[in-house]
Amino acid sequence: MRFENLEVKFEKEEIKIPIFRFGKVNSSKRLVVLGGVHGNEINGIGVLKEIIKYLSNSNVEELLNAEIICLPVVNVLGFKSFTRRFQNQDLNRSYSSNPSDLAEQICFDVFNAYIKDATFCLDFHDSGSNYELLLHSRIAPNNPLLVEMTKAMLIKHTLVRKPKPGMLADFAANSNVPVLTIESGGGARLHDDYLKKIILGFKNFLNSYSFLNNKIQINIDEISNLIELKTRFKYKLSATAIVKYHVQLGQKIKKSQLICTVYEPSTASEFQILSKKDGYVFSLSAKNIVTAKKLACDIALDCCDYNVNSNPEIFEVIKIT
Repeated sequence: MRFENLEVKFEKEEIKIPIFRFGKVNSSKRLVVLGGVHGNEINGIGVLKEIIKYLSNSNVEELLNAEIICLPVVNVLGFKSFTRRFQNQDLNRSYSSNPSDLAEQICFDVFNAYIKDATFCLDFHDSGSNYELLLHSRIAPNNPLLVEMTKAMLIKHTLVRKPKPGMLADFAANSNVPVLTIESGGGARLHDDYLKKIILGFKNFLNSYSFLNNKIQINIDEISNLIELKTRFKYKLSATAIVKYHVQLGQKIKKSQLICTVYEPSTASEFQILSKKDGYVFSLSAKNIVTAKKLACDIALDCCDYNVNSNPEIFEVIKIT
């Protein structure tokens, strides 16, 4: 393992980003792994912790026939203050060829120093402080390589969506670097079950793309049929209420199935939220209280006629009186 700091400077501002490098120096085959792009997404940071720990094993590093570069916390300031943004800017909307501030300079320097010449890039996220997400990848439409990478990571679900301008996945596509965005968990807590699945998937990824001289032995269930999620039904509350969930993340549910019970104490009113469609439980509140105009639950559909290029999302406000 080799440690270094990437020193990023813009005008009078400066920041250091920690970098851990494993395997062959300046290899033509390179995997870049990112965590902590958003400072309050600790599961990505937790994933990088486990990956760095695994690669630090001398027996593993000796098997590498490529270079693996790990950035465990890209948004150093955001992590220290436990906020999503860096100086009020979203780092995953700040990739630009002409940096105009420190946030964009960070993205520019990280990309050009490490990602531009990478064979693959894995970018780990979660849902932040308030919600929890099922484990899934996010891929651009009609991209078979990202589908293949998702399967190699042993991930069962993927959200098909067109990346927004300024996102790493969109910016890197111009350099033909495949970036697989992986989301899991949230709610400011580590999800051990997801972490274990991701590390197992990471080991399988190294095997699948021959990053090791000899394949490591792991027990896996290969992903034959990837579930592609195309759109989302988001249920918001009109007033603050207590929510009791009757489903779990990733669960396949039927139309009219009970998702949650909602209770508003000032009127002693109780409501039920039923699913409008068949789908999968995509996101739930991390707490049993949901404030007004916030999301109570999110059901993703794997069968629809919507145009994925428009990133379709359907909102329904549950009126609480």
